[in-house]
Amino acid sequence: MKKYPLSYFILPLLLVGIIVSCKKETFEVDKLDLSEADPSFAIPLAKATINLGDLEKEFDEGELIYNDADELFRLVYRQNIFEFNAGELIELPSQNLNYAVSVPPSTVTAFSFAPAGTSVNFGETLSETFAFSNGEEVDSIRLSSGTLNIDAFTDMQHDVTLNISIPYLKQNGNSFNTTVDLSFQGSTPTQEMLNIDLSNYVMDLTKGGQTNNELEVVVDVTLTKTGQPYTGTESISFDLNLDLTGFESIFGYFGNFQNIVAQDTQDLPVFNNFISGDLHFADPQLNLYIRSSAGLPLGINFSGLYDGNSGSSQSLGGPGLTNIPTIPGASFLGDTADFFHSINNGNTTPSLSQLIDASPDNIVYELAAETNPDGFSQNFLSSDAMAWGDVEVILPIFGYAYNFSFQDTSDLDLGEALDLDPESNFDDKDVNRATIRIISDNGLPLALGAQIYFLDENDVVLDSLFANPSLDNLIPAGIVDVSLPVTDPNYGKVVESSRRITDVPLNNGQLQNLISGGTKKVVYRANLNTTNADQQQDVKFYPEYELTVSLSAKINLNVNLSN
Repeated sequence: MKKYPLSYFILPLLLVGIIVSCKKETFEVDKLDLSEADPSFAIPLAKATINLGDLEKEFDEGELIYNDADELFRLVYRQNIFEFNAGELIELPSQNLNYAVSVPPSTVTAFSFAPAGTSVNFGETLSETFAFSNGEEVDSIRLSSGTLNIDAFTDMQHDVTLNISIPYLKQNGNSFNTTVDLSFQGSTPTQEMLNIDLSNYVMDLTKGGQTNNELEVVVDVTLTKTGQPYTGTESISFDLNLDLTGFESIFGYFGNFQNIVAQDTQDLPVFNNFISGDLHFADPQLNLYIRSSAGLPLGINFSGLYDGNSGSSQSLGGPGLTNIPTIPGASFLGDTADFFHSINNGNTTPSLSQLIDASPDNIVYELAAETNPDGFSQNFLSSDAMAWGDVEVILPIFGYAYNFSFQDTSDLDLGEALDLDPESNFDDKDVNRATIRIISDNGLPLALGAQIYFLDENDVVLDSLFANPSLDNLIPAGIVDVSLPVTDPNYGKVVESSRRITDVPLNNGQLQNLISGGTKKVVYRANLNTTNADQQQDVKFYPEYELTVSLSAKINLNVNLSN
């Protein structure tokens, strides 16, 4: 997105009669009939009526300066200041479950006296608690990746079969179930290892709605006698290693994560090329837009918001920064919650206007976020759940500018621009003197003082356009109605245009110096004052405001009529 400083909006507007942007007529001097020539004649150079709304559309393309019919112009700067993957808050714990199977005494007795080939069965139901790092109370997890490693062993000289099922670990609605074969192979111990992919399994840690963070494991054991001795002291054991490496979604209460910190800097191009003076915005706004696809509420506060200029101590506080309402979470997977909060003069200390009045090149934001700021709530996250935060600085052009100075530089070959070519029959030596007349009818609440410097290719100043370097009122400001209450929509609007006629003389020596000296650049320096800015009177800018500038030149030629 292209960004234009405010000076690019105002400069063409107020220097339209000076910047060479009008059509030039080509005169064939060799064909002039000089028999009755007057060595002094006037040339209309340009007349332009500039409408603020049209000018904004041409220069800004709707990207920075917002223009709505019958509404104030406003500068809008929007920037993303933070984003974080909320899904990364949850760390799935790896569980190592170690079980020693106890053979019931009655089974020991029966199995001891049973003949070879006899089988007996018994079972156990085990429960394992998951320990999450932030005190999360998890109800269920849909796994995207993970493995279950089973390592079973026994020192029995008989065949052992373990049927391991996890009722609340399901894939496609079917509970997890596997069999481990520990058949006697002539020596002990007997060991079997299995590795099982848990991708796309759903793990219910509530045991069917009874609790949370618990996983139930059911073990069914079958012993088949081989005819080898049995003492009843033999052991059967197995390890379950749950390595949960990723989830698609997770549900439960995820606790209070704190100190989720973000910092960013936002540029304010309005103060680009700013030299000096006061630029006051009466009603600035700083809007916070937050979007979240995470199903958990967030609390956000500004731990710092200050002018980023080196050496400045201007910073803001107040309820607009520290008492931001809780940001709601998404309602369901795939949903995105939107949140808006406005920071303005009414909820900041000192006021937001005071921060902007310091003419900062940028604003620094420091934020601290936390989850579930109001306590327990049902949460959910997808692995790619995100929270994004944008800040939009809105500066309605309602305020005042006092001795607001800025400058810019453009390339300009003056001889080429004026069609004064030393190799032609008509050059700068044929001009005795010239007077440029500027007539302005200004319907803007803005007065202009200006100076233009002509530079050579080495940036050496050759001359200036105006003899008076402190020209204060090239174009006077329009007349503003301040008789109404400040709250009235028409307060600060222009009710009458102001007219000014300004003549700028240039003698032959100046022209020759500028052209033969090799003018290659011009520096535009402008000084702006809104109507009654010295009284800190706020004015408004509307799209319908217009400025009309007429530009003409009176040229006195060195003409030899005798030839």
